[in-house]
Amino acid sequence: MLNRRTTWIFILALCVGSRLLTTIFYIEDVDSLRFALGVIDFDVTKLQPHFPAYPVFVFLAKFLYTTIGSYALSFTLLGGLSTYVIIFFTLKIVEADIHTLFGISSVLVMFFNPLIWLMGNRFMPDITGLAFCFAVLYLANSKSDKIIYLGFFLSGLSLGVRLSYFPLLLPVLVMGVLRHRKPIRLCIVFMIGVGLWLGPLVYITGWNNLVAAANVQTAGHFNEFGGTISTEPNLIERLSGFCKSVWADGFGLYWANRHLLTAVTSVFLFVLLYTSRQELLRNAIGSQVFGLIFVSVSIYLGWILLFQNVIHKSRHVLPLLPFFSLIVAYVVSHSLAARKVILSFAVLVFLFSYGFVTCYLVFQHSEPTAIAQVRNYLAKKEDVLHVVSAPLIKYYLASGDLQASFTSIETSAELNAVDPSKHSGCFVSVGSPIPDSNYSTARTFYHNPFVNRMWPVISIYEYGCD
Repeated sequence: MLNRRTTWIFILALCVGSRLLTTIFYIEDVDSLRFALGVIDFDVTKLQPHFPAYPVFVFLAKFLYTTIGSYALSFTLLGGLSTYVIIFFTLKIVEADIHTLFGISSVLVMFFNPLIWLMGNRFMPDITGLAFCFAVLYLANSKSDKIIYLGFFLSGLSLGVRLSYFPLLLPVLVMGVLRHRKPIRLCIVFMIGVGLWLGPLVYITGWNNLVAAANVQTAGHFNEFGGTISTEPNLIERLSGFCKSVWADGFGLYWANRHLLTAVTSVFLFVLLYTSRQELLRNAIGSQVFGLIFVSVSIYLGWILLFQNVIHKSRHVLPLLPFFSLIVAYVVSHSLAARKVILSFAVLVFLFSYGFVTCYLVFQHSEPTAIAQVRNYLAKKEDVLHVVSAPLIKYYLASGDLQASFTSIETSAELNAVDPSKHSGCFVSVGSPIPDSNYSTARTFYHNPFVNRMWPVISIYEYGCD
C-alpha cells in the first residue's frame, strides 16, 4: 500500500492530469467570456470581469497565462489544483483517513462529481473559490494559533476569489473569534487578507469607478438580472431549481428527458441510502463537526435560495456538493464493509454508472455550446453580415473576431421595427424570426443543458444569405 504522502501526490496528479486532458478551447458562454477577457485585459469598468472583479482569481489565472501562454490551460490547471484542494480539505474537516474505505470512497465520489469536474474546466472562479472555502473551513477551526491565523488570512483572500461563498464561512469565523484569546488580532489578519487584493483593485480601477461598478452590479443582481427572490419570487420554483441543481446537475442523477443510465444511477443510490440510513444518521449526528457543518450549510442554503439564481444556474450549489458527497461516500463504504454480495453489486453498478455519466458529460463539454456553434457558423459567412440579437448575445458574438454589424433588440416592439430588406448582404436574426419578413433559412443549434444550462437551444433566421 502507498504511504499517505504518496497517495495524496497520486491523487493530485489524477486531479490535474484528468482536468488538463479535458480542457476546453472555446468560450462557452458570456460569463466565461468575461473572465477570459479579464485575464487578457483586466478592466472592471468594461465588465472584464464584472464586479466584484475576483482579483485574486484573475491574478492567479493571469500568472499562469503569462507563464503558459494559454488561458484555456491556465483556467483548467487552476481547476485541477482546486479540485485536489477541495478533496484534501473535505477529508481533513471530517478527519477521514485516506487509507480507509470511507476515505477512498470520498475521493472517488468527489473526483467523478460531474458539476465539480465541469466547473473545473470552465473559465470561471467557482471551483477555485470552493477550494479556498474548504481550506478556510478546516484551518480557521484549528486549535493551533498559527493555523487559525492562516485560516483567517485565507478567508480574507477568498473574498477576492468568490465573494458569494462567504456565508458558508461565517459560522467558523464567528466561532473562531469568540473562542480565541486574541480576537482582535484575528480580525486584523482577516483584514490584511482583504487588503492585499482590495488595495491594488482600488489603485487599478480608481475609487470612483469601482464604487460606480459596485453600485450598478449590486443593484442589477438583487433587483434586475440576478435571479434573486425579488425578481423571481416563486418559492416552489426556486426550491425545484435547487433540487434539480443538486440532484441532476450536481450528481448526474435522473431528471426528465435524461438518459436511462441516470435512472440506473439513481435507483442504486436509493438502495444504498436506504440500507445504510440508520448508521448514516447515527454517525453523522455523532460527529464532532456535524453541528458546525449543519449551521454552515443551512446559512448558505438560505442565502442561495433567496439571493442567488438557483432557478437557472446550477453552479451556486457547488459549496454543498462536497458535504453531500460525504453522505454518498459513507453509504458506499458502509455497503462494501457489510461484505454482502447484493450490496457490493449495488455499489459497483452505482459507481460505474455515476462515473460513466460524468465522463460522457465531460466529453460533451469538449464540443462547442449552442452559442459557440452559432458564432462558428456565422464566422464562415463570406457576405457582408448584419446580426440582430439580444444584447448579451451581441456581446458574446462581437467580443470575438466575428466581422459583422450588430443591432441589439430587447423588446418585441424593437424586433417588429427591424426591416431586413434595408440591409445588403446577409442578414441574420438570432433567437426569433423577424415578424412579417420571410427568412430563407432557419437553423437550430443545441447542446446538453446538463453540461451548461445557459442557452442550450438557439435558432437563427437568415435573410438574403447565400
